[in-house]
Amino acid sequence: MANPNSQATYTLQNMLDKVLPLGDVRPVLNDISGFQLEPFVTICTDVYREIVGVPFPHKWNEVKLPQFYSNSFQQDYVLLNPDNTSFYNVEWLERGMCTEMTSTQLPKPWGYVECGRQLPQVTGTIEQVSGWNNPTFVCNTFPNYMLYYGTWGAGDTGSSSWGNNPGPGTAYYNPLGASVLAATFTGSQIIFTLNFVPLGLVVGGNMFVTNVFPVAYNNSYAIVNITGNNVVVSSPTNPGVYEAGGVISNNGNGNTPNAFSPAQIQNPITQIIDSNGNIQVVTQFGVCGLNQPPWPSSYATPGTTTNDGTVIWTVADPNGMGVRILPVPSSTGVVFQFNIVGQMPAIQFTSLSDTIAPLPNKYESYFRQGVIAQCYRYSPDPKIRAKFDIEFKLWKMTLNDFRSAEDRELEENRFVPEQSIFSRGGSRGGGYVGAGYPFQYPGGAGW
Repeated sequence: MANPNSQATYTLQNMLDKVLPLGDVRPVLNDISGFQLEPFVTICTDVYREIVGVPFPHKWNEVKLPQFYSNSFQQDYVLLNPDNTSFYNVEWLERGMCTEMTSTQLPKPWGYVECGRQLPQVTGTIEQVSGWNNPTFVCNTFPNYMLYYGTWGAGDTGSSSWGNNPGPGTAYYNPLGASVLAATFTGSQIIFTLNFVPLGLVVGGNMFVTNVFPVAYNNSYAIVNITGNNVVVSSPTNPGVYEAGGVISNNGNGNTPNAFSPAQIQNPITQIIDSNGNIQVVTQFGVCGLNQPPWPSSYATPGTTTNDGTVIWTVADPNGMGVRILPVPSSTGVVFQFNIVGQMPAIQFTSLSDTIAPLPNKYESYFRQGVIAQCYRYSPDPKIRAKFDIEFKLWKMTLNDFRSAEDRELEENRFVPEQSIFSRGGSRGGGYVGAGYPFQYPGGAGW
């Protein structure tokens, strides 16, 4: 994959070389060297903040948030990068979608996630969706210290997690199902080794396997025996030598073609505040120990891990970013994968070797014009300094041109009223096509 910054190679040094010959700004920049970067670095930082401060979703400034999965009764989610470091790199959210991962349908069902600014903290007992709405979820970001958390070993009545705290012997099941670690064909049977055995798997029942390579392993099998984490199934044909992959639905056969089949086992909340005040997030599913683990000391370094039985907790930075969703997921059933896109915050330049990334080179002229205008602010000559107000306002106007240059495509987003104010009555929206009932037709209900 190409470097996402490959179109942004201009450095601050390149910019300085372009504007330094200008007579009005030369007195401001003449003393800049590798040891004296100011005020040029600050000027460039201020200009960049103005560019990304325009309320417009620049494509070149977009960032994908780390994927996360819905969990039982859990509304708030600390975001961690794939390497389990805290996530910071988002200023505001643009758009999102969710995929129903527990369905075996291909392609999998999906829905819109509408991004906003503020959502209240609520419980899972009211305002639950009874079907697919449009949008399916709404979400917003909060710093981690504003999210809500559980407490290890606390009772579920009157607790901060509202009823799903972890404790001694608590099991955390992967919401996507068990993973296949190995598979061996033995003549008329296959022995699957799993990382855990879902409760839905029983001798005499079925096991539905997906996402295996080679693909001949993807099938529904009759279960012959279960010993530890080894599940023996009948198979009249040899699917080949197992190579990689494999997911087992938590509800056993997993082959009901219903997007709302109960495949998720109820989990406790996956994020807690430990007894020393650290934010802890589950980064490996398993079973908690019988005693509270030895948490790290207060203000532990983000990324510090703690073993709790076979569960692993990882410290998250309170100043990292997380997401709140609405409605609150149910205790069991559908597992959604969230894929959300946002805008990155403005960068803080520190060196003349810094590039203007992610701003592409083709927009360098807008950046340069802002640098020239800002240089007037720092001029030792009052007459030159007086130019700043006029030049800065003119430059701000060019940012509108910048926005227009990026905004020449049709928007795929739209607003559709659920029902006309002249509805003819009847059920399900009075027969009018709308966000709530997008598939009405003449002669249907309400006509």
